[in-house]
Amino acid sequence: MYQEQVMLLSRDLAGFTRGESDELRKAMGKKLQDKMDALKVKFINGATKNGYGPIELLEKIWKDWAEFAKYAFNKSHATCYSWISYQTAYLKANYTADFMAANLTRNKDNITEITKFMEECKQLGIKVLGPSVNESNLNFISNPAGDIRFGLGGIKGVGYGAVEAIVTERQANGRYTSVFNFLERVNLNACNKRAIESLALSGAFDEFDDVKREAFFAENSKGEVVLETLMRYASRYQLDQQSSQQSLFGDLESVAIQRPEIPQVQSWSNLYKLTKEKDMIGIYLSAHPLDFYEIELASLCTQNVTRLKELSELHDSIGSNPVKIAGIITKVNRLISQNNQPFARFTLEDYSGSHEISVFGKQFTELDNMLRENYYVLIHGVVQERQAGYKFKPKPEDEARGRELVFKIQTIELLETIKDKGIEELKIQIPLLNISYELIAELSALLSENVDKKAKTRFCVEVIDPETRWIVKLNKKDGKITVNKPIFHFLKEKKENQILDFIIS
Repeated sequence: MYQEQVMLLSRDLAGFTRGESDELRKAMGKKLQDKMDALKVKFINGATKNGYGPIELLEKIWKDWAEFAKYAFNKSHATCYSWISYQTAYLKANYTADFMAANLTRNKDNITEITKFMEECKQLGIKVLGPSVNESNLNFISNPAGDIRFGLGGIKGVGYGAVEAIVTERQANGRYTSVFNFLERVNLNACNKRAIESLALSGAFDEFDDVKREAFFAENSKGEVVLETLMRYASRYQLDQQSSQQSLFGDLESVAIQRPEIPQVQSWSNLYKLTKEKDMIGIYLSAHPLDFYEIELASLCTQNVTRLKELSELHDSIGSNPVKIAGIITKVNRLISQNNQPFARFTLEDYSGSHEISVFGKQFTELDNMLRENYYVLIHGVVQERQAGYKFKPKPEDEARGRELVFKIQTIELLETIKDKGIEELKIQIPLLNISYELIAELSALLSENVDKKAKTRFCVEVIDPETRWIVKLNKKDGKITVNKPIFHFLKEKKENQILDFIIS
């Protein structure tokens, strides 16, 4: 159905003029509710005058039109959008990595959209690799392996001039073979110290072994910062190459400039490395700090953080049921209200995104000691109506439904404490039709490797017949194992492929 058909029907049924039917089309297209309400009266009166009815039927016709108006297009627009949809579907199906790289580039300044497309890449089996001086260009690109490489232009502190210098030199004289080789070749006027520092922090040099990421910021035996000595060396080396200085005897080679000392340094913690990476490129890319707790998150969380952005939808789907969300507290602001009472706003981040949560009154006093940056937490709470006297304006969708909703925190636990307690039970359920020798052999081997007298997790394996609903336990009595990442990833993959199901509690 198109808008033109509604225009034609309004003229045939209610006697609308061509101008009035076009007015109806505009009101539908621009979602002008006041205009639609006024035209409804004209439609009912006109259709009744022309002998159409009863009123209930006319009301139903208009109601159908009003629903149609939420997504209505005229025929020319619908044709164009269909053609664009066909083109993009073809590109996504046949040039998937290039298509996703283009989408990431298009939305490179919108972290929410970047996160969404990164998740889609993961579901499509496409890796989004970190920046590399040997493979990255200015924007996101697909590589020969069919993966996506992060663009150098997305690194904070690395401008267009620096990227152009890196790519131009690489295209002219081949791939860089080491950090020293990079510094000896790249144009240091365009790719300055700040750019080199940002490249190092973002992991763009990680493929090389001569200077590790941590070493750039360490001190050598003389108390000098390595990055400073590298920049001095690179400047001297390039100046010497440009001047081509020789001794009095032209056939003698100049004395080689000695490369600076690179000290052995301790590796940064994963959290520190990932934090620096996020500072430079805006997202966690090579890994996520929550990966260490992914099993606990899978077994405990009932919602993700982004669900808190739409409390009306969340409340409609779960009612008054408890909400469990986990993540990292990335920012905390302690403030004073208009009533001179302390409260806090903190930002919680998980795989799906981030959301700001407010804590007031007695709740703030009880939970204040848990509100610290870089705390990994599990939050128990409920979605409920705001208490009387609440000062903040409700969201329009809540106000329209005559309610004001808020996420109220009940308790906060540290994920580290929960991890130390361990998982109580693992139940694996396999449909009868999916039973195979290979599956049982692989599962048995994996579970046997992790049976431990000190383990805390009870486990059982059940075979289920969906038709008779019979359940048969494969292990005679509950054993105890340590649920580690290999087991979790195996079960997760099988569950995604609908081979089995598992419950962690």
